[in-house]
Amino acid sequence: MRTCEQRTEDVFARRDAYRKRQQRNQSIVALATLCGALVLSVCLSSFPFTKPAPETDIQSYAELFAIVKDQEHYYTLYGGTGDFIVDGDVAVQNSATGNSAVRNEVATEVVDDSVEYSDTNLQVVGVDEADIVKTDGKYLYVLSGTRVVIVDPHNGTPQKLAEFSIPLPDGEVNDVAGMYLYENRLVLTQYRYTADRQSVSTIARIYDVSRPTKPMFVTLFEQDGGLLSSRMVGDMLYTVSHHVLEQTPVEDDPATYVPKTGCDGEAAVLPAEDIYICTESRSYIVVTATRVSGKGERVSQKAVMVSGDTVYANTKNLYVAGDTYLSQETPIVRFALNNGQIEKAAETTVSGDLLNQFSMDEHNGYLRVVLTARSETGKLTNSLLVLDSDLKTVGSLTDLAKDERVYSVRFAGDVGYFVTFRQVDPLFTVDLSDPRNPVIQSELKIPGFSQYLHPYGDGQLLGIGMQADENGRTTFMKLSMFNVSDPTAVTESHVYLLDQRYSDVLSNHKAALIDVEKNLIGFATVDSTYHVYGYDPVNGFTRKARVAALSGDGVRGVYIGDYLYVISRNGILSYRLDTFESVGALSLVDAK
Repeated sequence: MRTCEQRTEDVFARRDAYRKRQQRNQSIVALATLCGALVLSVCLSSFPFTKPAPETDIQSYAELFAIVKDQEHYYTLYGGTGDFIVDGDVAVQNSATGNSAVRNEVATEVVDDSVEYSDTNLQVVGVDEADIVKTDGKYLYVLSGTRVVIVDPHNGTPQKLAEFSIPLPDGEVNDVAGMYLYENRLVLTQYRYTADRQSVSTIARIYDVSRPTKPMFVTLFEQDGGLLSSRMVGDMLYTVSHHVLEQTPVEDDPATYVPKTGCDGEAAVLPAEDIYICTESRSYIVVTATRVSGKGERVSQKAVMVSGDTVYANTKNLYVAGDTYLSQETPIVRFALNNGQIEKAAETTVSGDLLNQFSMDEHNGYLRVVLTARSETGKLTNSLLVLDSDLKTVGSLTDLAKDERVYSVRFAGDVGYFVTFRQVDPLFTVDLSDPRNPVIQSELKIPGFSQYLHPYGDGQLLGIGMQADENGRTTFMKLSMFNVSDPTAVTESHVYLLDQRYSDVLSNHKAALIDVEKNLIGFATVDSTYHVYGYDPVNGFTRKARVAALSGDGVRGVYIGDYLYVISRNGILSYRLDTFESVGALSLVDAK
């Protein structure tokens, strides 16, 4: 199969030939029309007119149309319009004064910067991820349904400063996925669709929160496709959407088979030079870079004809992995970020499926990937691949833990850890210091499995997962601390069994509060309680507190100064960090 570069060169060649034909035709009629044009210009000069949009070069999209038309029989077709929304001036209600805020008003407020506070639990340092709670140590920003509530933590007695609702046009649904906070900008990422899902797009809304009592809408960016994931590096937001074509493609209307992006309701299809063909399908991965500081600016955008499922990013590269839905093959595309100037850099296809974003990690220019493949007879096998910057495989470990599947993965520099499970929990430790020759250093087998792994200081690896009996049946949650100081002889130093069977932390790393220096391990369980643990190498795990959490979708623990705030969409409960004594409470339930 031709590479993306070869396909793109073909598209450009056809486009250039088309333009040359057009130029020849135009030169023939130019002289004949010149006099008429002059006369018309004199006549029309007295009438106002709107400058027409530049004509779309249909020929440059010829190969795209041929592919999506050929793939049309795989999909159920709908007749959605896919129109982007126009937000207009958004009024934001001040809960204290009742005043409305207007777009782009500037204000400042000075607050103490010396307070220690926790941040979202991230996979990569310096690469922020959207979440339902954000803080800068001065204020708490809480996503409560389709509302954002801004709270002053006020030394353990939280007070609501302001709130605003996300605009919801008639007949549409907005799922707000999460928020980012960068200096005085609050960014909301949304999955927007009509009630019948005939039109799907991803939105990034930017708000000025330099005065938390008076948040102000700045601007809105939109792109076709449902939100797959996003990341923020500095003030640059990278948004990834998966756009599945659900209309009958019309050859002379690229909007029916080419993704659109836009700002504040104005949209246009991506130029052909920003689109790459990596698989022949009816879906695209759309990646955009948006500067959120100032007035907001769309810096660059790219689309790849391929399906997408999993996103990993560091400060230099963003990787999107997907599947073809028809085989065990997983395409992987690398985008070079270049401080917002996105470029498609490499592509490959590997055998097997990824568990989640932690199944990918880049170190010293090499991408490490853990995969699980299923044979035609249903047998499972696992592998670890090392890929260079061109995504060519340079090292591998295959046929690992047959008939087991991967439950968790974590990379830490030159070492990789991953857990598989069937009846017992093998924790594999892999030496990756030589990318071309990865070596398994140890394989620890214990009952149960870890679903989340987190480095916990020198020579220690925290596991949060489930205990299991000798038959492989899961029982209750457990905490494990692995001694990995000697990678050739990894041991499970301590185990703590909980009387709980589920927590969001098992499937969402952002639900965990983990601070090694403060010796804090916190997460909520389904019984509306928040658990806080500590660990020391001699005594093992210690339960520091088990406190109440208000029910609601998703619970986060955040510390600011000397206080722990347990936050859900319904409210905030606060506790002293030293004694975990209850201090304050704030309801976030919408009174409407």
